[in-house]
Amino acid sequence: MPMSVQTHGRLKLGLVLSIALWTVIYSSWSMRIAPDALGLVDHTAFVLLFALIFSLLGMRKPGVFRTASCFLWTALVVLIFLSDVLYFRFFQTWMPLSSLRHWKDVFAIRSSVRSLFYWPDLLWGVAGPFLLFALADRIKVKTRVRELVSTSLIFISLISVHAWFAPDGLSFNKSNLLFELIRQPYRIWKTQSDYEAQYLFFQKNIAQLRPVNNSIYKRSSSDRHPLQTTPLIRTDMTDKRSRPNVVLVLMESFRAFESGAYGANPSHTPQLDRIASKGIKFTRFYGNGSYTVRGEFSTLFSFLPDFYGTDAYTSYPTNGYNSLPSVLKQNGYETFWIGGFPVNFNGARFCLAANGIDFFFDHVPNPRKMTLMGPSDEDIDEYAERTLSRAKQPFFAEVMTLSGHFPFIDAGDGWGNHKLAKQQEPTYENYVHAMEYADLALGEFLSAARNTDWGRNTVFLITGDHGVWIFPDDKSIDRIRKNEIYHRLPFIMWSPQLIKPSENNTLGSQIDITPTILDFLGLYEVNNFLGTSLLRQDTELRQVFMLQDERWNYRAGNDYLFDAGAEGFTDHFPYISSGYDADFEHQGFTLDEDLLRCKNPDLRKTMSPARKSALEDFVHQSLDFYSSLYYRDLIAPAK
Repeated sequence: MPMSVQTHGRLKLGLVLSIALWTVIYSSWSMRIAPDALGLVDHTAFVLLFALIFSLLGMRKPGVFRTASCFLWTALVVLIFLSDVLYFRFFQTWMPLSSLRHWKDVFAIRSSVRSLFYWPDLLWGVAGPFLLFALADRIKVKTRVRELVSTSLIFISLISVHAWFAPDGLSFNKSNLLFELIRQPYRIWKTQSDYEAQYLFFQKNIAQLRPVNNSIYKRSSSDRHPLQTTPLIRTDMTDKRSRPNVVLVLMESFRAFESGAYGANPSHTPQLDRIASKGIKFTRFYGNGSYTVRGEFSTLFSFLPDFYGTDAYTSYPTNGYNSLPSVLKQNGYETFWIGGFPVNFNGARFCLAANGIDFFFDHVPNPRKMTLMGPSDEDIDEYAERTLSRAKQPFFAEVMTLSGHFPFIDAGDGWGNHKLAKQQEPTYENYVHAMEYADLALGEFLSAARNTDWGRNTVFLITGDHGVWIFPDDKSIDRIRKNEIYHRLPFIMWSPQLIKPSENNTLGSQIDITPTILDFLGLYEVNNFLGTSLLRQDTELRQVFMLQDERWNYRAGNDYLFDAGAEGFTDHFPYISSGYDADFEHQGFTLDEDLLRCKNPDLRKTMSPARKSALEDFVHQSLDFYSSLYYRDLIAPAK
């Protein structure tokens, strides 16, 4: 007996709902996210919205156009969910809306994307939804307006319930990832809508929000640009040509944990260890961001990445900024960017060119070795040496390395002295092998440079762009130390002719590099930098913000507020099922030892609830204020 039209309609509706439900289950399973009650409400609302749009598209007359419209809607949803799953696997967070602007850059990092893609993704993330679509498309029934209205009312009710009860901020187990993309702009607007209150907060906490080196700078009284400072010392302009060159070596995914200079035993960075013993080694140094463009921006512009996940190069490229290249250029330096990866990745070239970089060299000719990401570090470093040997002095150059980039699998046999024990997890083993090779190439580059005329008159700044969320099989590395390992970077100033060896124990981060080298060079300008020189002990506060897409860690002196949720809670990655308190995602403690090497958690003195609450409130308001400076273009005067 043939089915009735009503039965056909219900069957089709069930198949359409199953497409959306399938993507939700696939993504939640892949990311190990167990939604709570609010999460189920949000997911149900998404399933209804998908069916509603699918049904509206299906109201057209049967034919190719109707089928194509429904297919494209299904494909868009599948693509967004699959992309977010892959993004999550590497960055441990959902992709920000701004990342959609970089869709062309996916082709440049296709090797990394392929390494994140597993065959179940093809089966469950792609084939499943499209099979359900094919079944639903075979059923030709007309959608009734009454059903659309009732579905819309239920959808609106669910969205209203979620909006009323959901907390501010990103919570994986309380949200649907597609809706989270949509909510991001509203959350940013809401945060930045009350600048007057934020500015009052800044005035009350100016010593913390805008620390300065009191012996060389004073704060200006600029309401338009609240971070502005003016120098107390004049720059000596008598002989610009006598100043040394500056070369910033920004090393891909190069952190401090594996380095003997920072306590590793055995060390996987013998060249860096040797360099550190001959230069100024900064022992308590951190990265401010979690991606290359954010680490690079913090280093060159002395400002924090935007807390809400947008990249300055892409979202705010025409804002007013101060930068290391622009200051050096104003003082007679030629400026270079040298690397083996397209400089326009994430739109960096436009912003860098507008802020002091004159010459870009991002095409290494005839490389001898290739990684999946591009030329090897040896080829990049030789290219940099040839380029700088022809440059007019003084010059500034950023040399961006590449061999340490995920997936690390190209730094195989013959690419260095692989010392790591084989019982380690393969991804970590490959990462350390890549570090060893990058270290080898660094040593060869600096050894060659020190024998040149330009190298003898150069200060080298060596640091990493960010860390990686990959760890050895060591039970003493708990959720707190993982954050420390992830964000701790080496920073070394090296010049055998110009610098005497020393250790600098001042707490610092990437935003302090520009003020530090300018202080070393004796260049003092009106600026809007957020960092301070690490060569002086004259600031009210030493603090570090470590940011990743609406997640943060914070350190002030020996006080820590670390995001224990990065391993300890059910509402973001990775999860545990017990032993947590969802109301206290950050753990506050004081530690006098070096957390990078301290394996005894009992030495961490728990912070008082009042102190922890005050610090959490301070960090949240500070990050909202800094984000508003981006949004309102108040960081520095336009050029």
